[in-house]
Amino acid sequence: MAYRRRKCVRRKNQRTKRKIAEPITGANTIRSAGLHGIAVHGVAQFQTFGSNPMNTLKLFVFPAESLEQIQIGIQEHTWAVPTSSDSSAEARFLRSQEMPVFSKAVIFCTSEKIFTVPFIVRSIPQNRFQSGLWSETYRFPFAISPLGDTSKFLDIETAKDRWPFYQNLYIPVVLDDFTPSMIPSEDWKTILTDLGSVPDDFPEPQKAEPGAAANALRR
Repeated sequence: MAYRRRKCVRRKNQRTKRKIAEPITGANTIRSAGLHGIAVHGVAQFQTFGSNPMNTLKLFVFPAESLEQIQIGIQEHTWAVPTSSDSSAEARFLRSQEMPVFSKAVIFCTSEKIFTVPFIVRSIPQNRFQSGLWSETYRFPFAISPLGDTSKFLDIETAKDRWPFYQNLYIPVVLDDFTPSMIPSEDWKTILTDLGSVPDDFPEPQKAEPGAAANALRR
C-alpha cells in the first residue's frame, strides 16, 4: 500500500509539472488588410514582459497610405488620421485624447508594407478636419517631432526577425486609431536604432488630466 501511495503522489506531481510547463498562448491572429492598415494582435499585455508594468511603454503605430503622405507629415511636423463616418468620430476623438504629449510613435506605410519614421507626439489631437496639407482631408491633427525620415525602414518580414516585440504590435485600421501597443521600454531603443536618426531627448509622456477628453469634446 505504501508503494501505491508513493506512485499516486509521483503521478500527481508529474501532472502538475506538465500543467505548469504548458506555454501561455495569446491571440496571435492577424486581421486581413483594411483600407488604412493591418491589425496585428499579440499576446495579452504584460504576459511577455513580466508582471512589472513599469518596464513597458505605450507605442502608437500610425498607418500611412503612401511615402508621400509620410514625407509631408515630416516636413510639416504634423500628423492626422483618415476621416470616417460621424457615428465613429466621437469614439475616435475620445480615444485620441488618451494619447499623452511626448508619447512615442512609429509609422507603418501600408502601400510599401514597411515601418519607418519614429516620432514623438507634441500636442493633443484637435477635434477638427485637416485639409490643404495632404491631397486628401484628414482628421484629428496633432503636432509631432520626427526622429527619422523615410530613408530608414524595415519591411514586415525583417521586423518579425529583428523585433522580439513584433507580435505585440497593433497596427490599427481606421476605426481603431490611437490604440496603443504595450512593448518593453528598452525596445524603443531598438526602434530608434533601426529607424531613427535623431536621439529621443524628450520627457516621459504626460498623464492625461481626468475628464480632459470629455471637456475637449464639449468645446
